[in-house]
Amino acid sequence: MVLKFIDESQTRYLKTIFYGIDGTGKSTGAKIYCESRGLHPVVIDFDYTNHTGLPRIDCEWQNDREVISGVIEVIRDIEKHPTFDTLIIDGVGTLNELLLPKGGKDSRRTYLVRTQNFKKIWKVLLHAKIHFIFIGQKDMIVTEDNESSKFAELINNMVDYKFHCIHSGKGFTAKDFSYICTKTRGQMEPLIGEPILEFTPEPEVKPISEPVKPLKPSGDAPKEMPKIIDECIDALVMRGRKITNDLVRICIQDRCEDEKELQECMDWLDNINLGGE
Repeated sequence: MVLKFIDESQTRYLKTIFYGIDGTGKSTGAKIYCESRGLHPVVIDFDYTNHTGLPRIDCEWQNDREVISGVIEVIRDIEKHPTFDTLIIDGVGTLNELLLPKGGKDSRRTYLVRTQNFKKIWKVLLHAKIHFIFIGQKDMIVTEDNESSKFAELINNMVDYKFHCIHSGKGFTAKDFSYICTKTRGQMEPLIGEPILEFTPEPEVKPISEPVKPLKPSGDAPKEMPKIIDECIDALVMRGRKITNDLVRICIQDRCEDEKELQECMDWLDNINLGGE
């Protein structure tokens, strides 16, 4: 037997995952990651939540067999495409569910088939000559203490970089988002362009067609809405968030320059109900 070695001079195709709870800027982080490395991605948007402006694949897959063949076909098409070199799979948790064969969801056999279904895609992923980025929720976190799915374990073992996406829970400026690299392969090139936001991130959710604006304030509130409150409402609307007094209060705390301005805004909010309270 003649030993056959990997040609290390060939292009190294990266596999990366961005994970975190909803609203932590995962899709935006993936876009910045691609821009920093000069990658040209397309997106399979399983949850219909990626509104970063990147091109999205039009796919209407009805069952697990169509999902398998569809994802593999997209990979093959990107490999041959003159422009695109990266596939972003946004919503890997949903992909996992779509790989369940219809009927008998509680059957042990059904879950075994799902694992087998993903392995068909996984084998193509391993050897495809394009870059991959996975975007998932906290169910993609694998630790010794939790019982992770085989699906999550396969993806975590495969990737070269893992980024934990975190939102401060306050405003929506760059300083409120952070991307922590929790895994990097030592033998690989140093991480270039780690996706740390240095500007206000683009909204991940399309603006609703008719932004909800509050009615005129009642009681002793000022006749005109303070500008900072108006800006906060616009920022929340752009992210598709429900407008409530509590969310606006959180937002204005990072925008007010002094206590007097903050108190004026708080007083205005005390005399109006934006809903949700």
